[in-house]
Amino acid sequence: MKRYKSYFYLTKQQESLVYRLLNLSDKKLKESTIDYAKDQLQKAGLFDKDSDYNGMIGKSILELIQTFSNQNHSGYSAPLIIDLFTKLASFEPIVPIANPLLTGAYEDISKFSNEPIGKSLQSTEISSMFSNDYGKTWYILIEIFQKDGGCTYDKKYITSFPFIYNKDDFRKEA
Repeated sequence: MKRYKSYFYLTKQQESLVYRLLNLSDKKLKESTIDYAKDQLQKAGLFDKDSDYNGMIGKSILELIQTFSNQNHSGYSAPLIIDLFTKLASFEPIVPIANPLLTGAYEDISKFSNEPIGKSLQSTEISSMFSNDYGKTWYILIEIFQKDGGCTYDKKYITSFPFIYNKDDFRKEA
């Protein structure tokens, strides 16, 4: 059986949630989780017709919470499922990334910048990973969040493959 290798750490809030979930009976846990989520979504106004997505965000999230609750995860499996779902739903890889040039996991984007064919490449596994030298070197764009709410970008070069992608390594405050 293949096991998911956990490359994450629980925040204090997630840890607290896991311990609270462990102390509730299955039925009480389901009701508690669903009721809590519904209450929070209502307080945020996410069921309201004038909210983003015409109130469908609340409905969509509540459906996900109900599905998750019906799966009866333990305090061990719950954070694993949450972490994997979050990463996959955000198009983040869960396995080490190999060199895209060797695996063919790239798209030639040279035509968009009027460069010679094959010069500019973009990874199909991590959309923020590029090469501008025919795949010899690869870099990931780093989001730099400004105090005024803006965002700029810098590059972080990948020095060796395979590497484990962690989005937090590619974000920073100005």
